[in-house]
Amino acid sequence: MKSILLTCLLMLQSDFLLAVQSIEGFPSIPFGTRFSEVKQQIATVNFTNISAEQQEGFNLVHANQAGDEGNSSLIFVVNQKTDKLGLIIQRFDDLLTDRVIIKNFTKHYGEPMDETATKLIYEQIKADLPEGLQRITVWADHSSDAKVAVSRFIRVLYFGSYVSVEYLDTGIM
Repeated sequence: MKSILLTCLLMLQSDFLLAVQSIEGFPSIPFGTRFSEVKQQIATVNFTNISAEQQEGFNLVHANQAGDEGNSSLIFVVNQKTDKLGLIIQRFDDLLTDRVIIKNFTKHYGEPMDETATKLIYEQIKADLPEGLQRITVWADHSSDAKVAVSRFIRVLYFGSYVSVEYLDTGIM
């Protein structure tokens, strides 16, 4: 998975749309947060059914949350080598469309990446995705310095029966 993300980084160029607001992680828990702090912050926010486990070099914290878009399940992924939060996966089982999420993210982060860039990302990650993906929408956040590669993304994955949102910092993962 790491090589796929690295390849994706190398293919992206600085001419893609810059985010209006930078992508800092999940709204209440920023990228780079240590595992112990992730668990502590989750306990103080409106999460339920909290559990933690270790899996293949990662510490995972599972939680459920009720929100405006409906109930969601979350996985906070902390890289064990760096002890930093680098990926948050949020799954909405009750959403039959991704339009509300896309509208909200566009308001905060600007327009998503264009179709060509999104196809490049999809080609790099498709082997790791569950079957049934119908649409992917991606926002990228990178420095205005043309020599700095993109490292933070939000990906909205629409599967027809559910929507998955991934907040990703490839520099940590």
